Amino acid sequence: YHGISYLLFDSFITHFCGPTSTTPFIEVATAFASVAAAASENNGIILELVPENKFSRLKSFNCQWLSSYGNEAEILFFGGQRPLKFHNIRIIEKNEDYFWFI
Repeated sequence: YHGISYLLFDSFITHFCGPTSTTPFIEVATAFASVAAAASENNGIILELVPENKFSRLKSFNCQWLSSYGNEAEILFFGGQRPLKFHNIRIIEKNEDYFWFI
């Protein structure tokens, strides 16, 4: 899961060309998206990201062991060679789930 304050993508499969912070826990992403939304006056959004297909070998780094916030279980994805696919989009403020529309 990846929490953000707003969404601006032109496709449901995208390349993240820099380190992308994610967590396997929806509760952590919800907390982050809520704080980010409050700071920017936008809707908090949670992206559920999955590999593009079963052959995608994504590079990631488990940061939990060196993080000051080990409970977040942060995992960084690097580079934009292999895309990530949006499996679900959730809008926190409106309690909307777009799983069936992706």
